[in-house]
Amino acid sequence: MVIETKEGFRFLDIDWLTDLEKMKEDIPDAVYDDKLDRLEVHEELEGEKRVTLYYFHENQFVSGEYIIVLKDKSDYESYLSDIKDQAESYFAEHQPRSNTLNDLLDNQSVVWEGNDKGDFSLSPYEGEDRYMIIFKVSVPESLLKELE
Repeated sequence: MVIETKEGFRFLDIDWLTDLEKMKEDIPDAVYDDKLDRLEVHEELEGEKRVTLYYFHENQFVSGEYIIVLKDKSDYESYLSDIKDQAESYFAEHQPRSNTLNDLLDNQSVVWEGNDKGDFSLSPYEGEDRYMIIFKVSVPESLLKELE
């Protein structure tokens, strides 16, 4: 879901600033939320809820989130540990901008900055009746400025 290139990060290999209408065509299961200016895909995978969110600014794709929602704390802790291990391997040459991967296990977000100044963050969340792991990728600042 997160791809690191020489320039920076990409979400599901989608080009930044892709037009909303094109994405609606390419993602037929997505539902558009007018108030939040985003496309949403809700699905079950291996009995767990997964949510993919595509955010837009002036009808251009600027950010994406992939959320794993779990009901069981032990599943959450196991997923978080696995994700930490995978991230350590994947980002061996690219250290986080804030916190360390060990902080994930303490329910703290970890953020990386791409060469293009786009961000990728991993954020754990513990609630009363659910646990979430949120992967978020944001457009580089330079491309956002082009929209203004």
